[in-house]
Amino acid sequence: MSKNYVYGTAQALSAQFNEPDEGKKPSVEVSLKIVTCDDGTRVGEVFTEFMSLSGRAVEYTMKNLRALGWTCNDVTELEGVGSTIAKCGIYSDTYNGVTRDKVSIFQSKAKVQGAAKKSFAAQFKAAAVSAAKVDVTDANKALAADELPQQQQQPNEWGTTNEDEVPF
Repeated sequence: MSKNYVYGTAQALSAQFNEPDEGKKPSVEVSLKIVTCDDGTRVGEVFTEFMSLSGRAVEYTMKNLRALGWTCNDVTELEGVGSTIAKCGIYSDTYNGVTRDKVSIFQSKAKVQGAAKKSFAAQFKAAAVSAAKVDVTDANKALAADELPQQQQQPNEWGTTNEDEVPF
């Protein structure tokens, strides 16, 4: 099931390492304030997120902390968290019959450049070579910008297509 996100940005107000209780996993507790959001309804809201430090979640937690400004390498010392504003998505999640809103942090993707870009492209060269090229014909040729059909502007409720001609 896909998540229905409200996209925006968030800033950490606080973060702390949580020592695991008996039978529990360690985590980082982060208080996040919504700075902006697409629909404007959640700005200023504060959410508490628990980022796991076990199993495969560790990688995501580290990336999330970096996106939130974490500068050192000691997870018990969360220096810098809150110094940046990160991209986020707010969504509803149901666990054990209880629904609550949560925040996902999205990491900005670094651009691949130079030798790394060539290495990346080499991984896909065989697939590109095996894909048949398409012959360009009159039926599938892309039109130049000046050849594209012009969209006709629909009249507004006053029967005009010019917003400057509104009768009031």
